[in-house]
Amino acid sequence: MKEYLEKYIKENYKILKITCICFIIGLVVGMILYLFVSDGIKNEFTMTLKNTLELSKSSNFENINIIKNGVISNAILLFMIYFCSITLAAPVLISMITFFKSFSIGIYIPIIFNIFGISNGLLVLLLLLIIPNILYIPAFIFSVTNAIKFHYLLFEESETSMIFKCLKEFIFVLISFSMMILSIVVEQLLTTSVIGIYGAL
Repeated sequence: MKEYLEKYIKENYKILKITCICFIIGLVVGMILYLFVSDGIKNEFTMTLKNTLELSKSSNFENINIIKNGVISNAILLFMIYFCSITLAAPVLISMITFFKSFSIGIYIPIIFNIFGISNGLLVLLLLLIIPNILYIPAFIFSVTNAIKFHYLLFEESETSMIFKCLKEFIFVLISFSMMILSIVVEQLLTTSVIGIYGAL
């Protein structure tokens, strides 16, 4: 496993570097932008998360299924990434998807502190973002890197058949999607603790 990871990073270093830079920039821009938007927009963001927490607390997750919603949204996300990979502008489009994905995470961070305060906010940040994303972010970056690499494989002359290329890529998609689902399951389990913290405020 270690040898495979070292080989993978070495072969895809440039793509990984650009992907990570786009992700970090999106994360930072999301956090900073929240500080400069109007109070009305901040309240809308805050109320959206509060309403979700209230719904989860009152219905005990009967009307909200994180796993189901997560599976659907990430299936759509992977479809968009690989759809972009067959276009001529794939690197740019996929980099934009990476930016906006991390941007949505970044803007979510100050909202958590706005609702829970500093001490509880740090705990919620750990439970809701850091722990699940230990699996999710590598899976996402893995998907993006493979999609960009797949784009270049499609347009290069090679003795390898197109069916074999697509089959190999499908296996990569299954691996990354499985990691994403696992992170979503972890998020679902940890959200129960977050609801408890919210209920105690």
